[in-house]
Amino acid sequence: MVFRPVFFSPKIATVEIDGGLRKRQLMGEKGSDFEMFVDQNLFNFLPMSMVENYSVNCSYLAAFRPKGAVIFTAGGHLLNDCFKTWAAEMVESNGKVLIHSPHGGAVPHKYVDFDHHSSIGIRAKWSDNLESNDVRVFPNILFSQRKFRFDRFGEKLTIVGYEGPLYIVRPENAAWSSLTLDDFSHKVKFIDALGPLPRAALHIRPYPSRGWEHKKRFAAKYGNACLSNESNFFRELDRSKVVICTYPQTTYLQAMESGRPTLLLFRREFWDFEHPYEEELSRYYDAGLIFEDPLKAALHVNEHWSSFDEWWERADIRALRSRFRRTFCYEESDPVESYIRAFRRGGLIPR
Repeated sequence: MVFRPVFFSPKIATVEIDGGLRKRQLMGEKGSDFEMFVDQNLFNFLPMSMVENYSVNCSYLAAFRPKGAVIFTAGGHLLNDCFKTWAAEMVESNGKVLIHSPHGGAVPHKYVDFDHHSSIGIRAKWSDNLESNDVRVFPNILFSQRKFRFDRFGEKLTIVGYEGPLYIVRPENAAWSSLTLDDFSHKVKFIDALGPLPRAALHIRPYPSRGWEHKKRFAAKYGNACLSNESNFFRELDRSKVVICTYPQTTYLQAMESGRPTLLLFRREFWDFEHPYEEELSRYYDAGLIFEDPLKAALHVNEHWSSFDEWWERADIRALRSRFRRTFCYEESDPVESYIRAFRRGGLIPR
């Protein structure tokens, strides 16, 4: 069994927009007014990589003819049209099996990509809600984390920030575009309601800027001293007494797995989850592990600040932490075994 990583760098040709290519219609003169509008304009909205540069990319991709039976991707290709074109051809015309694994996440979104990946191949999932085309695997983002020793006595109240992109870039329900400013104000209300001790321990890890410059906004309001410059998230967690995650995805899973006291404070209306998890998350609200109201979250932190570890190690909280792991983070003594099962499903490894 040989794993060969392949990296795709899109080739962008310097060509003009071809009006002739973009005047195509699929339906002719049939359909509703809306269908006619879409038909007349669809090709005008397609990126050049799918129209003018399509033949250029196909020529570039002709050299990639792997002998393996399975294509495994961890989601980083989502903005790479070269990979998507190549993978589609490999599956449709060459009989390859596509396995799509998350590159991040925690609580699965309800509408992300509209289940497109499960319809074109095998979908590897970290959570327990499996459908016929799914296989459960250990979260790949936790392989390196398992090697890190969390052994410092943390002192910081670390807020892990979130910043959505300026514009909508793919189908996903999240705090994107201007909603990210509402999300920022939500966290400001939490910080402003903190008591003197947790406020003195405030440590903000802003999300990498995607145009809204939350780091500068936090600095303007609270000063540069409370902003993190730590590049390694594991070390950030190790220095934390309490972690406040502000979105229910990768960093939330990592923080929960670190063992550090972790709360989720987020704008619930900006996120929709797969159906089974709506009821599942209610358990964590009731226990004080997840908050929508920033004032209630601040009250909880103020109340337990001097003895947060005692609250975190309570039997009922420990039971919910274990439940979170069983639900959202696949447990196995040998995590690699879960990937072996996935590759067997794809036909790469004999049973």
